[in-house]
Amino acid sequence: VPSTVSPFSGMISDELSMFLRALEREGIAIADCRDLADSFLETTPVLLDNLARAVESNDVSTAARVAHTLRGSFGHMGLRNSEQLLRQVEDDGRSGGSDASKKILPVLRQHYAEASSRLAKMLQ
Repeated sequence: VPSTVSPFSGMISDELSMFLRALEREGIAIADCRDLADSFLETTPVLLDNLARAVESNDVSTAARVAHTLRGSFGHMGLRNSEQLLRQVEDDGRSGGSDASKKILPVLRQHYAEASSRLAKMLQ
């Protein structure tokens, strides 16, 4: 279980850069993915807040469902490390626990902050 300092700190920008380079190799510019990026930037904070509430209230089924949704969002942006952490949260919820999720949530917020900062700069 990760500490509140992500072992992936700095890797999020690298993952995002690799994802964007892969898009460019396919002839897709980041500007063409604005809707995807905007959706990620707008919905992820709300989903992270929903996940935090579910984890704090020990609503494990909601936590698992929200983690699943977030896993897809992070995965669509090429953020595989975040996706792996969200799988742990999802599994934690499905097994009826929330201890691991409580430790992972601050790391996910850090990942989102790094990714959103990088995306916002790229979309300017």
